[in-house]
Amino acid sequence: MPVTRKLSDSRLLDQSTLMHLLVLDDGEGFLQTITTTFYNDAENLLAEIKTAIETQNYIALIESIHGLKGCASNLGATSLQELCINYYAMAPAALMERRFEIVLELSVLFQCTQHALNLFIEKNLTVEA
Repeated sequence: MPVTRKLSDSRLLDQSTLMHLLVLDDGEGFLQTITTTFYNDAENLLAEIKTAIETQNYIALIESIHGLKGCASNLGATSLQELCINYYAMAPAALMERRFEIVLELSVLFQCTQHALNLFIEKNLTVEA
């Protein structure tokens, strides 16, 4: 999966999931809260992935990738989730061989996802206000 995915790509975010979460937002900041939690958790997991790669710790790497997949899934970050699934399914040797690409690919896709989520929130919460 190329990391140059456009923000307009409909697979970057699952609009259905986001709309369901938006319905749950009662004006008390629910969507903003879970989005901020996603950002913090994902940033921590990306740091753990980087550390696991630097120390060549396959178990920590795969656990952190799995955690990032879960975070992405919860918020409808489809492309990030799929990339994590692809990495999680790789054989240990293949994963470690690509280890230097992993942080870059996940980080860029996370940044694109973060930007798209911010745009979604700005557009949808501003309309409701």
